[in-house]
Amino acid sequence: LHADFFASPSFNGNPDVLALMASLNANSVINGPVPADVSKVHLYHSPTDNIVPYECSVNASAVWGCDLTDLEVKDDHLMAGAEFLLRYMRLWDLLGPFIK
Repeated sequence: LHADFFASPSFNGNPDVLALMASLNANSVINGPVPADVSKVHLYHSPTDNIVPYECSVNASAVWGCDLTDLEVKDDHLMAGAEFLLRYMRLWDLLGPFIK
């Protein structure tokens, strides 16, 4: 990425970076409409995720008013994904102890 991308908030006036940031903000799930039935939304995220910042789920949970469950696996994004899938399949209680 160009160095201007990291020069927030002005981005050194770079029109390409400004256009990209405007597009990202306009298409953000946080800036969009709240899901129609938030009771069906439940977020899962690892506080130690090394790919997707944990604050993304914290912000979504706060804006939408939905539940957020902190995943127990503290290793990385991949292992957090494995935990999520096991929870989704309702196998976490059975298999989770082997990967914690």
